[in-house]
Amino acid sequence: MPSNQYYIKMDTKIEDQINIDALYDKGYEYQMDEEWAEAAKCYKEAAEHGHVKAMEALGELYIGGWIEENHEKGLMWLNKAADLGDADACFALGDYYFHGYGKKPNKRLAKKWWQKAIDRGHEGAARFYLKYC
Repeated sequence: MPSNQYYIKMDTKIEDQINIDALYDKGYEYQMDEEWAEAAKCYKEAAEHGHVKAMEALGELYIGGWIEENHEKGLMWLNKAADLGDADACFALGDYYFHGYGKKPNKRLAKKWWQKAIDRGHEGAARFYLKYC
């Protein structure tokens, strides 16, 4: 069984985990081809089965407005991924709060999330933290 870095369901069969990884990979291929709706479908299914990177990717699609601009859904998925230890999700949350995206920026929350990203090994978060906090 792979490490629990990308999964929240540890009782899943290895074949199911491989299929979840394949869904995420297919979503990534669609994203690279700018087929946003198809990417979102794959990411959503993988995320619903516990794939943490799919949660982060889906959150980014919602925040960025690539499928529909829905900050509430985007924040929900990013927070799920961040709560499960994903450094990229922590970094994205820091970016979201720093810029505000339609709301007043919140430097305190940006700093909190960038620090969590740093603590989880995100290489770029330290540059943002030092520059903006």
